[in-house]
Amino acid sequence: MVEAVPPVFLGPLFGVLVDRYDKKRLLQLSSLCRALIVPALIFTQSADTLPLMFVITFFKFVFSSLYVPARSAIVPFIVPKEDLVIANGLDGVIFSCMHFIGGAFGGLMTTFLGITGAFIADSVCFFVTVRISLSLSLSSGAKPTGSIHFRCT
Repeated sequence: MVEAVPPVFLGPLFGVLVDRYDKKRLLQLSSLCRALIVPALIFTQSADTLPLMFVITFFKFVFSSLYVPARSAIVPFIVPKEDLVIANGLDGVIFSCMHFIGGAFGGLMTTFLGITGAFIADSVCFFVTVRISLSLSLSSGAKPTGSIHFRCT
């Protein structure tokens, strides 16, 4: 539930944010927030901290819900137009494989590093994502396009 709710309710808003604001900065922001949030899960290793774990996990998925559309929106700015279909297809395959393999890999990480070590490793991976995104060179068009105006009709 804590994984499913943020994309359903925040996905449309985050899509607008990604369209309107600097995609690279939103990618960095979402990764940085996840890198800072995940270590807090270290403090949720007992049954009495279960509500805190749900809150922390919820916010992790809030920022994941921002990361996914930002990542997808950047692809056209880093891949030549003639390779875009292949790049989007590979992105989808890699994302699906990550979900399939990620659980097993997380189990191995927890076995070898312990719960605390696995959370720290997860956080480090998000920091690596921030570092990689800093080196991205985007073509024009990935910059902010203006402000957001909401209107009810």
